[in-house]
Amino acid sequence: MVNWRRRPPQEELDYLQAEDDGLLARRTGEWALHKLAILSNYFRRFNQASQRSRTRNYVDGFAGPGLNFIPAGGGEFIWGSPLLASRANPAFTRLLLMEESANAHAALQARLDHDRRAHVIQGDCNELLVSTMRRDLNPLAPTLCVLDPNGVELRWSTVEGVSGFRSGTRKTELLITFARNMALLRLLRVRGDVDDATRFLIDSFFGTREWEPIYEQRVNGELQPAQASERYLHLYESRLRDVLGYKHVFSTTVRRRGNEGGPLYLLTFASDDDAGERIMRYVFERMTPLDPNLRLF
Repeated sequence: MVNWRRRPPQEELDYLQAEDDGLLARRTGEWALHKLAILSNYFRRFNQASQRSRTRNYVDGFAGPGLNFIPAGGGEFIWGSPLLASRANPAFTRLLLMEESANAHAALQARLDHDRRAHVIQGDCNELLVSTMRRDLNPLAPTLCVLDPNGVELRWSTVEGVSGFRSGTRKTELLITFARNMALLRLLRVRGDVDDATRFLIDSFFGTREWEPIYEQRVNGELQPAQASERYLHLYESRLRDVLGYKHVFSTTVRRRGNEGGPLYLLTFASDDDAGERIMRYVFERMTPLDPNLRLF
């Protein structure tokens, strides 16, 4: 196994910071530093561990414009996940980046126009990602896919298709934003008046209606909010493990401002690789915004 350690916090911040290039940037909060620091570290380690393969795939289903803007504290620009993937060293050999918004797609395309490895596509991740992967990527290559939706619009059928893309015994490694507090709990209101459209959306997200007994227990007062939240996460993780067959599945919480704010969402990792499991646990535990140096402000 290649020797690996996280960058020192100030070096990490320097690596994440970017300059305004005049193109569209996604507005976000300081919490994005936590997620992006995790990504940049894991990208590096993934490619180190995969160098025996001549090709290494990176897939981003909700790629965005490639640059983020944090308005607090006077404003700072930081790289988005696609640009971090393009800058990774050792390098990915193929980047498949999908973005539905025409404006964000145009900005990302302009930022990566020089990079022959990058295939930037405008389209709906749920409709086009799996078929595009099958058409454009080597299924024998180590493949890492980041799925970072704003809410619960990511369908289970998409996760299942991405997972099964690779040939052989290994599945695609996944890092999924599980928007429990930002979206799921807001949709599952405790008044018990979930409409048919919302029910269909959540069925599609989980790929099952097994979420409903949890919700009913919460509405009836049998579960506290924190208990229901953990059960929703456990359901999603268990489906990655038991339905899709991943050997390692675990999550970390991203909070608004470290421990100073409430939880926003989770990052859920799924892998068949023992080395990947060890390194991601290391990153999840040590790449934390609680480190006072891991701040822009």
